[in-house]
Amino acid sequence: MTPRPCNPSPTQPAPLSRSAGGEIGRPLRRRRPRHLHPRQPLGLVGWLHAPDLSKLTFLAELDLGFNALTGQTGGDLPLLPAPLQHLRALDLRSNRFLDVPDGFFAAFPALETINLDDNPRLWSFSANNISLSPFPDYLGSTAAFPALESLSLARNALHGAIPAGFGSNSNIKFLDLVARAQSSRGA
Repeated sequence: MTPRPCNPSPTQPAPLSRSAGGEIGRPLRRRRPRHLHPRQPLGLVGWLHAPDLSKLTFLAELDLGFNALTGQTGGDLPLLPAPLQHLRALDLRSNRFLDVPDGFFAAFPALETINLDDNPRLWSFSANNISLSPFPDYLGSTAAFPALESLSLARNALHGAIPAGFGSNSNIKFLDLVARAQSSRGA
């Protein structure tokens, strides 16, 4: 199969990339320019296809920020069938993801930086057993994650007290901190 040239026309589909198996996910299309607002993505619209992403085995940085991407299942970030061993930086800010499923971070053993800012519909965040420390109080911020209802940080090296204002005025209904480390102060 010969790849087609990418047509930047706002009415024509623009593939994210092509492989022998075809496009990644469904055809991604460019959005029409409109009144610019910092939270309105102008880039790709569509979903990420996990098996095709897993083929990028030597990828070190992936920046898909400022788009309107979702997971293939309607909003969840995709669970990759094979890990990306070399990926150090992942930028998924300003998209339409709803859920960070348990096991998502297992596909990125070398991950050092992740950005999920401005995914305003993100309602579930799971970062279990990833050596997370200290306690990420920003996850309880309604400014950063206004729709967050489920937060799972189990089996991490979290230490210290949970900040007194954590989650105040938030929508968090489920918080999992199973097996968090105890600080020397017993918090």
